[in-house]
Amino acid sequence: MKRFFTKPFQNDHSLLGHDDGKLLYKSIALNLLQLYFFTGFLANFPGLININNLILVLFVAYVWLSVKRRSSLFSPLIIIYGTMTALSLGNHLWWMSEAGLPQGARTMPIVLFAMLACRMCAVPGMFERGILMNALPFALLIPIGANIEEGRYVSYFLNENINGAVLPFSFAVGACALLEQRYNWKSLTTLFIPLSFMLFSARRSMLFYFVSASAILGLNGFIRNKLRPRKILYAALVLIFLLSVALPVMIERQAGRFGDDFQPVEHISRLISGDVTDKSSLDRKGFIDLAIDSVSDNWLGFGNANFLYVVRSYGPRYLSDAGHPHSGLADSLITGGYPGMILYSLLLLYLLSIGYKSPLMCLCLTWLILSVFFEANLSNRILWPLLAIAEQELQLTGLGRGLQ
Repeated sequence: MKRFFTKPFQNDHSLLGHDDGKLLYKSIALNLLQLYFFTGFLANFPGLININNLILVLFVAYVWLSVKRRSSLFSPLIIIYGTMTALSLGNHLWWMSEAGLPQGARTMPIVLFAMLACRMCAVPGMFERGILMNALPFALLIPIGANIEEGRYVSYFLNENINGAVLPFSFAVGACALLEQRYNWKSLTTLFIPLSFMLFSARRSMLFYFVSASAILGLNGFIRNKLRPRKILYAALVLIFLLSVALPVMIERQAGRFGDDFQPVEHISRLISGDVTDKSSLDRKGFIDLAIDSVSDNWLGFGNANFLYVVRSYGPRYLSDAGHPHSGLADSLITGGYPGMILYSLLLLYLLSIGYKSPLMCLCLTWLILSVFFEANLSNRILWPLLAIAEQELQLTGLGRGLQ
């Protein structure tokens, strides 16, 4: 059998491992994998999403039938996610007579098999390559589809949430690449695409991520560059552009949505205190409160994709019907109850423990931590396979504390 590794992992402590630049791999499995990431945008089109699903099935089947395993499949990430998946499946069986069996019930098992397959065939640079491939279609779809209605991004081509994309990860790749002075089309593309969406979308989660990621990037650059003038200058120029050009535009877009008196710091304070009046904030707060209240009666949860059943059965009348709770914390509670919340916390802590040395992973983890409050992500079909690749790369490059 042909070897997957075209060259050994570089012990490069600036990123997870760099791409070799070639469009296609010699491996059929890896080409199927990058095609899967590339077609992730099809999740925005109900009639086309099955193309993306079929590619994933072909990839997983090919890997399991033909790829020789190089390392243990039972990594901490796989074990934690697998346990949460088992909890979810058990809950679906328990609540099936009342809630039925929604289509999303099978998503987490599919994601788990994809994570296992990704771990079996991860190669240097595949984490960055997967993010780039997933983001590429949006370079066209975001600008040409943009239409602003009541301060929100509306598009004929994409829904509001941009299903199938991990655009915050793309921002992390592009920003880190520029600070490393990798000035090429891939770096510019991975930065341009998420910035476009951040500027268009008027989503608070993107604003908060943008600010925190920029601060972490600047701090990390200054610490790691050991006061070398040239790199400090490069870091400063990137941060000046982001904070003086992009940030004011994002705040202006938020003001168009929440009112001319919008102030980010004051708005965050109101979110924390619960003193909010807009429908979106009230719903998000209500979803988290509902998750906590409902699980206090059923401490093992209800299973992934059963949030709509929980809203209709336990929620107050003012809450909107929703397919997911817009919060990683609430998502973990609904999926697996209190054990699910503990497992979700352990999962984030584990990723932090193996990725804190990598600037790229620090930015990705910033988004995951913010997702505790802003985004449901346990059933994200692109995110978790990418993280399984990242885990393998971090372990093999030595950035993961030598875990094998």
